[in-house]
Amino acid sequence: MSQGQIEVRMHKVKALRRLLEQQVFAVPQLQREFVWNGPKSAALLDSIYRHIPIGTILLWKADPQRRNLLREQLHLLPPYSRANDEIWFLIDGQQRLSVIYQAFHGETKKNFWGRDVDFRRICFGVRPYDDDDTQSAFSYRPPVEGRYVSIVDILSSNWRQKLRKYADWKLKKIEECRQRILNYELPLVSVRTANLEDVRTTFIRINSGGMRVTSADQAFALASRFNLRQLARVERQELQDFEMMSFDPIILGFMFASGGNQVGQKAIQTRIGRWEKDVRCGKLKIKEFNKMWKYYANALSKSVDFLRENFCVYNDEFLPSENMLATLPIFFLHNGAQPTTAQRNELRKWFWATALGQRYSGRGYRKNLISDIQFFQRLAKHGRARFTLEVRVDKSDLDRAQYTRSAALTNAFFCLLALRKPRRFSNGEPIPTQIAAARANRKNKHHIFPKALLQAQGIGYKDYNSVCNICFLPSEENQEIGRRRPSAYFREVRKNGRFVTTMKSHLIPPLRDAGIWNESVTRGFRQFRRERLHLLCKAFEREAGMKLFKKEG
Repeated sequence: MSQGQIEVRMHKVKALRRLLEQQVFAVPQLQREFVWNGPKSAALLDSIYRHIPIGTILLWKADPQRRNLLREQLHLLPPYSRANDEIWFLIDGQQRLSVIYQAFHGETKKNFWGRDVDFRRICFGVRPYDDDDTQSAFSYRPPVEGRYVSIVDILSSNWRQKLRKYADWKLKKIEECRQRILNYELPLVSVRTANLEDVRTTFIRINSGGMRVTSADQAFALASRFNLRQLARVERQELQDFEMMSFDPIILGFMFASGGNQVGQKAIQTRIGRWEKDVRCGKLKIKEFNKMWKYYANALSKSVDFLRENFCVYNDEFLPSENMLATLPIFFLHNGAQPTTAQRNELRKWFWATALGQRYSGRGYRKNLISDIQFFQRLAKHGRARFTLEVRVDKSDLDRAQYTRSAALTNAFFCLLALRKPRRFSNGEPIPTQIAAARANRKNKHHIFPKALLQAQGIGYKDYNSVCNICFLPSEENQEIGRRRPSAYFREVRKNGRFVTTMKSHLIPPLRDAGIWNESVTRGFRQFRRERLHLLCKAFEREAGMKLFKKEG
């Protein structure tokens, strides 16, 4: 890497504010979007308040002709003003400067994940005692008059007028907080160089030392001649209900679709380097590159539709592994038409085996990814490829899976339940799809043996939160059941006239000697958990059309 002219200067936050208002900072296309949430933003203000170092701001000072590298949207900072004599590109520090800027302005903005961050909710807790290191001074919560003061009001020029009703000791605390924030110093490191590759390399090196540089981050940073970030963003937006997934599987899938057969950042770097060279030399036209992307994007959309229609993968929270959307498009890219019955059978085997076997995580995931893209190519071209599972799943892995964790096994479990069209306990009517598919719908998930009931018996959370103790149920019915024993509330379910059908829809054993009827909570729960695990395993294998689990004993 060539040496550029480097300058280091310390700036107080109040000086940084003036620079931000002058719109001298610019966000380059290679930078990631704002990814922080409210609590993390509050934690940054807490570090500043306590004079804890928050790192350097790295700038690339470039001539105005570099305006073509500007990213005009998808960031929280004020837009760069073309009235400035030079462009200060933010290579590292965009997230931190965004929080500092919004601490003065208090806007509500969406982050990379589509979640709102309301910067007025970053509040300073006014306490009558000295600060200590055991409790954060700042938190992300609604302001409460006299107790939690918004950082926007504290940093306002007329803060005394806004907070005039506060007691003198509180105003003193608030003023001290204000001065700590405004007078906090952090270093700005600026580099002058005409070599764009130096800047890209610096971006990757700097970020790899802090926030993890994902495969997609590296791809976006390296691709200067085609706007890969924008292509990926548009495609993700078009995948209805999958807009929260990361860019990594989209980029990895495109690498596979364009002929790549390696996994990892080095492979991506090599691939994009080749494309950049081909575009520069005229071997590859941007129009041809965009056409390649269009074919791939169509295959990706078909993959999402297939998973939704055949496995109830309603959104990205139901997806057992994001990398399923890196490999499955290869089938639709080469197949063209809708899959035949024989092909569907093999795709079913692949989905359930990959989900339950967690094949796209752990040590063997690279090998399995490459193996599967080769399988999809054969299945699409010849139609007679057969999927096999080399290592069967241990039933105890399913038993230990926690419903509170988004993991391949857990997500596969919810797909299985959704496929069975679960019914209400109260009247046996089907539970509306939107209840099961709603994001963050923990209220609509029911502990069959209620949590409070098991806690009272000394049973730990890893046991009562096992997926074997969970089913879909509307929140109002869940609340009505409360902490009652299954033997009590299932007697009422019997009265709905569709008892057996309802129980089967949830894969809950209904027999008279089943664990749910045992009056001993501890013995009944143990028995029920074994019975339901058995039913779940049978149902998974029935859906897959193949053996998935190891034999017991």
